[in-house]
Amino acid sequence: MNPTLAETVGTITGKVTDIATHAPIVGATVSIGTVTTTTNAAGTYSLTAQTGTLVVVKVRMTGYAYYDQNSYIDTAGSTVTVNTPLTKDQGTISGKVVDSITNLPIAGARISVGSLFTTTNAAGTFSLVVPSAMTTVTASAPGYVSQSAYPNVTAGSAITYLPHLSKVRSGR
Repeated sequence: MNPTLAETVGTITGKVTDIATHAPIVGATVSIGTVTTTTNAAGTYSLTAQTGTLVVVKVRMTGYAYYDQNSYIDTAGSTVTVNTPLTKDQGTISGKVVDSITNLPIAGARISVGSLFTTTNAAGTFSLVVPSAMTTVTASAPGYVSQSAYPNVTAGSAITYLPHLSKVRSGR
């Protein structure tokens, strides 16, 4: 005699939130194998899964890092809660821009990553939040030669960029 479906499945439920703000994330895709759902207005979801099997709960949302967690439902009809705090899929590049000869800070230098940019303050320091990716960060200032670096920005990373800009040489 074969057990009925209700005797071999359980439920995995949870809430998907932003790790920094604790706000619910609406529309995140949650999947276990080929079974998929999306989070509702409260950030919650519910999926059925086979009992007695280790499953991987996968959560995906644009702008956030991927989240995978192993889960196990041991008893038919039982519910396992997998709450998921997601981290924004971005990192921060910060540092200080100085003159390569004097080591004095360069105020007003432009730091750019693609279309994103900021300028340094009077102390030559800056901070810029950028999407996760292998990227190019460039420091430039009037009268100086631009300088670039190529960091791999990952979710939650804090990268320090300390460019030493050289003055443009005038013709002889």
